[in-house]
Amino acid sequence: MHSRVKLLLLLETTVCFAPAGLLLAFGLMMVPTQVYFLFAAPEEPATGALMVIALTTGGIAGVVALANLLSWILRPKNRAGSRQ
Repeated sequence: MHSRVKLLLLLETTVCFAPAGLLLAFGLMMVPTQVYFLFAAPEEPATGALMVIALTTGGIAGVVALANLLSWILRPKNRAGSRQ
């Protein structure tokens, strides 16, 4: 893959995933508060706190998957069918 194509791919990924990354950062800031609310009032339903924690965990998994995919695309090793 040419360096120009790699640069365009990274630019597209940055533009497309920057808003989601910002929301993930806000979610990461909210997780400690939600964990506190989860245990502070055990008699009340904790669906909101669990939802924030679950969505943030899913966002982290998505970022890890995106990073793995980008590294796989941008730095291919000797794989069957790959052209270098």
